[in-house]
Amino acid sequence: MDSILRRWHPFFCLLAVSPLVSQTVRVVDPSGGGQYLTVTAAIAASLPGDTILVRGGVWAGVSIDIPLRIASAGPRPSFLQIDFRFYNARPTLPVVITGVDFMFGTIVGAGSVVLEDCTARHLGVYDTESLLVVDATATGFGIPFPGPSLDLHDTHAAVVSSTIVGWTGQPAIGVDNGSLQAADCTLTGGPGYGSTPPGPAVRGRGTRIALTRSTLAGGGTNPQVAVDVDDRSTVAVDPSVVFTGSMPQMLEKRALAHLEGAGVAAGQRASVQLSGPPRTFAFLALADRATAPAECPFGTLWLDPAGFFATVMTGTTDDTGRTTLAYTMPPLVCGTPLYFQGLVLPASAPPSLTVPLAVVVR
Repeated sequence: MDSILRRWHPFFCLLAVSPLVSQTVRVVDPSGGGQYLTVTAAIAASLPGDTILVRGGVWAGVSIDIPLRIASAGPRPSFLQIDFRFYNARPTLPVVITGVDFMFGTIVGAGSVVLEDCTARHLGVYDTESLLVVDATATGFGIPFPGPSLDLHDTHAAVVSSTIVGWTGQPAIGVDNGSLQAADCTLTGGPGYGSTPPGPAVRGRGTRIALTRSTLAGGGTNPQVAVDVDDRSTVAVDPSVVFTGSMPQMLEKRALAHLEGAGVAAGQRASVQLSGPPRTFAFLALADRATAPAECPFGTLWLDPAGFFATVMTGTTDDTGRTTLAYTMPPLVCGTPLYFQGLVLPASAPPSLTVPLAVVVR
């Protein structure tokens, strides 16, 4: 845990090497083996920075207005709802939740928050300076929380080694007016239902997104969008990121925004992974300044103004349905947008074409 804290946020370095949150440790045991029988009683006796250890139990929900550490001590406790709300001065001490299962959670106005080894259906975080999520699982929930499973507003977040799945038609992670760094994660949008389209893995509005060593997919059996952003957002995609489903589809055409490829430069070798049925033909096309859509039997094809692709790479998927196609970034002027488009030709189904993945040459 310490190494992750130091890596993702300078403030968490202090947390990892200092006594940090524990002034007084209070033990809750519903069977009578602790100082308190209920979490509510322990909270009422606590001061900012205290630690509450909970030995199992199922709790209807708690509301907390001081920064505390809530952690399991033995059997994992389960909360219907756990809320931290700071409406006055932003606390300088962190909120830390470790080894806890909860249905719904809300954090408002916190300074720094750490969630480690937690499971949740829905977590909303608002107006919080720093959020670190490690080894967590979130699966989403419909009514009364129809939004993203991890719903971030005006918050700067790092999500590490976590698995997050969206509810029907919803993103796994939504970020409005903040930033998101995701590493070593599996993020999957919610499936579609009826007239409701599948949700993206990540949705950003006015935000900065950086993706590293993660697997992303839009919802449904034929995902349409893995990352959905508006034109106020920027996305940095490390070559280690894998887009799964029928193909690595990246952005809705209506939200085609500026994407910066992390570490991509002219003349540098990089690679793109395609996923599809095993042992089927796959191709990847590269065009610069591609802005003109054209229809083909497979779907919408994005061409450059001259009407042709600059580079085409082909391959065959392996027994797992994947192939990696390497390319060398052409010697173009920095800031030139390049658009990658993939096509997989399964043996028993109609071919499908991706919408473009845009990368900017630095």
